[in-house]
Amino acid sequence: TWEVVGVMAESGSFLSRFASVSSAKMHINDRQLAHFARSTQRVDKQGYLYKKGFVNTAFKRRWFVLKGNLLFYFKDEADKEPIGVLILEKICVNTCNRLSDDDLYCINLQFDGDPRAYELGSQSEDEIMEWMQ
Repeated sequence: TWEVVGVMAESGSFLSRFASVSSAKMHINDRQLAHFARSTQRVDKQGYLYKKGFVNTAFKRRWFVLKGNLLFYFKDEADKEPIGVLILEKICVNTCNRLSDDDLYCINLQFDGDPRAYELGSQSEDEIMEWMQ
């Protein structure tokens, strides 16, 4: 069982790294979270977006599934297990005032207390605005 306190980043196991950015706590394990991510219940939005990484700052196309305040991302739509999940608590979402170098319309997710930010992009301005709602 893992205690998830904030944002989990990509690595070998999608629960093996996380940043402490939220005071809300929950206890989960890999199997439970992967099962919830892939269940068809309560999918608020899903689709492909581009995600900019921390180490490799190139945008990579990822399949995203939003369920409540959990934003799961997968390498591909067919994957069984997410490679990461963002807990959308204590977060500031801003649109980028420019197109990225890759001609993507972007939003920036900044978590309270975490110096890192996530940048998500889409080839359509309307689509990225839908993800902000």
